[in-house]
Amino acid sequence: MKWFKSLHRKTMNLICLSQQERLLLVQAFILLPTIAFSLQIWGMQRTQTVLFDLSAKTLLSMPSSSEVQHQIKQTAFLVEKAAHHSRLWSNCLRKSLVLWFLLRRRGVISELRIGVRRENAKFQAHAWVEYQGIVLNDLPNVRDQFVMFESSIGAIN
Repeated sequence: MKWFKSLHRKTMNLICLSQQERLLLVQAFILLPTIAFSLQIWGMQRTQTVLFDLSAKTLLSMPSSSEVQHQIKQTAFLVEKAAHHSRLWSNCLRKSLVLWFLLRRRGVISELRIGVRRENAKFQAHAWVEYQGIVLNDLPNVRDQFVMFESSIGAIN
């Protein structure tokens, strides 16, 4: 019975989304494994270049400043929701590439950031997305926890 309640709640959450939000959620679901395979086959630079080219061809007009905040929150939330249900395909880099790409397609130019750190003698890397210096898909202090590359990855903006 517990699984039924969970399924019912998830179904209701999906029904409550607008058509545009459902489309965005489906795009994120499709992009997560697609980007995972692309990174595996072609690597980071080629994957980001292809995403950049695809978004440039479909780039919508730049939204007004009031629309930007709504689009950023909506897109980040839906990418996180898709990633939560696609754990096999989602990690910080894949989620960040999906968010970066979907925001670009909606006219919001953001930056993909990657930082590194050494913790307990282990090297760690982490990716996130920023808009005008504000972290979108991670904790605001992520910049304090990782040493960031000086410019956004690929310098594609």
